[in-house]
This record gives sequence, structure tokens and C-alpha cells, in this order.
Amino acid sequence: MFHALSEIFFINHWIGGVAILAISFINPTMGVAGLISLGVALALHRLAGKPFTSAENPIVYNTLLVGFSVGSVFGLTVPAIVLLVTSSCLTYVTCWWVGDRFSGQGLPILSIPFVIATSLLYLAVPRYPNLMHGTFYPENLAVLVPYIPSVVNWFFSSLGAILFLPGPWVGLIVAAIMFVRSPLTFAFAFFGFLLGG
Repeated sequence: MFHALSEIFFINHWIGGVAILAISFINPTMGVAGLISLGVALALHRLAGKPFTSAENPIVYNTLLVGFSVGSVFGLTVPAIVLLVTSSCLTYVTCWWVGDRFSGQGLPILSIPFVIATSLLYLAVPRYPNLMHGTFYPENLAVLVPYIPSVVNWFFSSLGAILFLPGPWVGLIVAAIMFVRSPLTFAFAFFGFLLGG
């Protein structure tokens, strides 16, 4: 499971997955929502009677990202947990549907199920304004890393934003793990950021 979580950043090592899960608890609501979402997906997978292999890794990271998304915007109220469970089920089904469509062409599904599920979620949420509690980012998250150029702080913040924690220190941790695991992956991420910005 931790190996699957590390695929969010193409780290492909269980230590990266442990770090991602630990980082998510900087915002405890988000970390708990991610675990609930992941638990729902794994329960559905078990109910379906399917073995867990590396082919199911997208189920793990897509449902975790949906949990992070819900946890970063909503509190852990009963209606929000119902919404979380529903969106986790939708993500699980979407993973299988997209996987079936893409496997014939040999294409990876990446985070397409996450995008579909959260897009539908955020389209539906304005109808229920009592769910919205604002974002739950810790106040000190945006403190810049000293003695480095602004563009590098922005790069780190963008890495943190992938985990719904848009702060340079979060991104610094992710970048360090990425660099240790694969300097080439780190270089692709950094230069892709520079060229894309």
C-alpha cells in the first residue's frame, strides 16, 4: 500500500508512501479523511473479491487524493463523512471503469479517476452550503524556506499543493525524498515547473 502512495510523485518506494501519509497529518482533518477514503476503497475491493496487486495501485492513490481533497475543504462532520464515503465509492468505480478503457491501449490511468470524482463532488457541493467550512490549512504552512530563490519556494509550494498542503516546507520534504530516490525524476519535476511557469 505504501508503495502505491508513493506513485503520486513517481517515487516508487514504500518510504515515499509512508512520508506522504505522515505529511498529510500536518492537517489532521485531511489525514483522517484520506485514511477513511482509502479504507472505503480497500473494503470495496475486498467485497468485490479481487486480489490486491500492483495493478490496483491507482485505486490507492486516487482514493487517497480524494480523501485529502475532501479533508482539506470540509470538516469531519457526519454529512461530510457521508460525502467522503460516496466520493470514495465513486473514485473506486471510476478507477475500474477508466482502467478497463485504458488497458486495451496500454495507457496508465494516472489520476484521471481523482479528477473525475472531485470535479463531480465540487459541482454538487454548492447545493449544500452547510458543508463548506473553508479551508483547514495550518497558519504557518506558507512560511518560506530561507536563503533560497523565490522560484524554488514556489516550486516547493507547488509540490505541497499536490497533497493539498501548499507550503514550501511540505514541498521541500517531498522534493528531498524525490531527489534521493531518483535525481532524474526530481530534475524532470523542477525543470518542468520552470518551463511551465
